[in-house]
Parts: sequence; structure tokens; C-alpha cells
Amino acid sequence: MSKVCRFLSLCLLSVFACPIMAQVERASILGNATDTSGAALPNVVVTVTNEATNTSVRVLTDSAGAFTVLNLIPGAYSVSAVFPGFAPVDYRGVELQVGQQARLNIHMEVGELKQTVEVAASATLLQTENAAVGQVINNTAVSTLPLNGRNFVQLAILAPGVTGLDYAQSATINSGTRPDELRPGGTALQANGASNYSNQVLLDGIDNTEMISHTFVVRPAVEGVQEFKVLTNNTGAEYGRAGGAVVLMTTKSGTNRLAGSVFEYLRNEATDARNFFALASGPKPPYKLNQFGGSLGGPVKLPHYNGKDRTFFFADYEGYREVFGSPLVTTVPTAAERAGNFQGIVTNGIFDPLTTSPNPAGGANIRTRFPSDTIPGRPLPASTDDRARQQLHHHARQTQQRASR
Repeated sequence: MSKVCRFLSLCLLSVFACPIMAQVERASILGNATDTSGAALPNVVVTVTNEATNTSVRVLTDSAGAFTVLNLIPGAYSVSAVFPGFAPVDYRGVELQVGQQARLNIHMEVGELKQTVEVAASATLLQTENAAVGQVINNTAVSTLPLNGRNFVQLAILAPGVTGLDYAQSATINSGTRPDELRPGGTALQANGASNYSNQVLLDGIDNTEMISHTFVVRPAVEGVQEFKVLTNNTGAEYGRAGGAVVLMTTKSGTNRLAGSVFEYLRNEATDARNFFALASGPKPPYKLNQFGGSLGGPVKLPHYNGKDRTFFFADYEGYREVFGSPLVTTVPTAAERAGNFQGIVTNGIFDPLTTSPNPAGGANIRTRFPSDTIPGRPLPASTDDRARQQLHHHARQTQQRASR
């Protein structure tokens, strides 16, 4: 087998292996099918259809009339139930949120097959299957609320008991602003007083927790985020080790409708206030920030293949360009100080370090004070000049040897 064939085989195995992995950010629907008297109805055909992609999952109720549909992408769904001798039941607009276990009990009435009982879901189903406490930030909030720097994690503080973001100590590894720090800043969260070191972040079911400061390893662009959920208490065992907040994120996927977006955000010195430390008489320090990008998703369409209702794609891009000038406040020596005259500047005067000698009375060493606190000009000692000449000669010889190679 060639290397190309082996590579394609591994790719196919990875694609088909993904659905069987635990997807804690996915949603599920479970419930019971009963008749008007409350008796269980086994072998009812329950079909759950994604309204955006028209893909469906079909299951049968068991002997107790119970059914469970797992691994559903958050979004709007239609649920239908069919059983011989009973009128079909259709539920429209069932909204599933990230990580939700929604209970939907189906009540069927005796009737003809051409009769249909249709129920329009007007509200999100209640979470009654576990005791987890959290807040879902839906796609409407993610895509429409103002975000400084387009950091969607800022919306996490909308959840009760959650604080943090840019409140970490500056210049620390949690701030994300150090020159050697590549993690995105503004992602440190504290829930109900717990340290951010107790948090866990999951992106599409994959652990996205940076293991030093427990922030985000990858912070997706806003255009690519479908919604996310902040769990703050009573999380289930499926979330593992987290004792603080658990952030569940799910990214967007394509649908049957071709849709996209383009954006550009601009900041510059013309619209920003003057830096406090910049000279009032001078020009504003330059500042230009461009944050731009877009997204595109829809069905896959190729020659002789139409992916509608079957295969979808989604891609997004975000660029960030920032140029700024930082005003610095510093003290430069005066002409007298450059000449060695420090008279009246230092209260206790300045002393010649070359005159250091032991104190006959004991204690700290003593030195001789420069006359009039002025450092006299003096050449470097001969030993210092010789050492400097030797270093320069050695450097020149190494440079010549490298050039000859």
C-alpha cells in the first residue's frame, strides 16, 4: 500500500470514528410515548429532524415507551411520532441548547393516519434530567452583543456568579499580555469564588484547557461560535476533574442554506483619546487596529454530487493587525550630570567605589567621597584597555575565519 493510500485510510478512519466519541457539548432528547390514559406505547417510530440541515435520526420506543436520541447538534428540531391506530404527532421548533438533555414526552390520541396532531414549541425545553446549574449564551447574544476585541468569552460574565476576564494580575502568566505569553488574554474566569485553576474548557467535546493557567488553548473567532454554556455547579461526572466553571463551546456547521458574513472593525488615533502620558503639545501617538474576516457555510456541491441534506461545510477567518506607539516617561541626565557633576542632587553625596576599604571600627566598608560630588574624568586602567583590545582582536579573527569558510 502506498503512502498516499495509507494517509487516505487514516483520514477516513478519523472521520468515521468521530461520531462514536463522547460529545459532551452535544444535545439529546429523551422522553416517553403514552396514550391518553397514560399507558406506555412500545415500538412507536420517533423521528428527530434537524430543521437547518434536514438530516434525521429515527428510533423506536422500548417496552416502557421510552426513547432517547443522542449526539444532536444544538439548534432547532422537529420531532414526529407514528404508531398504527393513532394519529401522528409532530412537534415543530424544538430548540436544543449546548449540552442539554431535553425531555419531550409524547402523548398520542387514537385516530386515523391522515389526522395529525401538530404542536408548536414556543419555549426552550426545561432541563429536568440533572441538577447541573449553568447559563447558556446563545448565538443571538454571541453574534449581536458588542465585544471589545471580539472576545466572546466576555459574555461568560453574564452567567450568575461568574467574574474574571481581564481582572487577572498584569504581567502574570494568567494575563495573556506578556511578550512571552501566547495564550489569548481576557479568558481567565472565576465562578462562585472558585479559582480559575479549577476550570475546564471543552471545544466541540475536546479538552481545550490550557494546563498552566486553565484558560483557553484556542479561542475561536466569534464568527465560528454557535453558542456556549457556562456550568457553575453540580456538573456531572462526564466533565471530569473540574471543580470550578466548565465552559462548553460548540462551533458552527453548514446548513442547507448558503450563508456567509464579512466584517471589519477599525480603531485609530483619530477616534481614540490622547494617551495620558503623551505630550499635550505634540501629536497623538500612532494607533491603528484592524480586525477583519468573514465566514461561509452551506451544502457541499461538486460535479455530479449535491450535498444538500447530506454533506455540509463551514469555514471562517479572522485577522488582527495592530500598530501603536507607546509613550514613555523617563529621566535623562543633564549636561552637568553627563560631565560628572552631581552636586546638590544626592543628599548624602556620591563616593568613589575604587576607594573601598575595611572600616577600622568594624561594620560596613568605607569609601572616600568625591570632592564637590563631582566625578573627575579619568582614563580606563591599563589592564582594562588591554582586555578590551584582546577581545576585539579575538572577535575580528573569528569573523575572518567564518568568512573564509
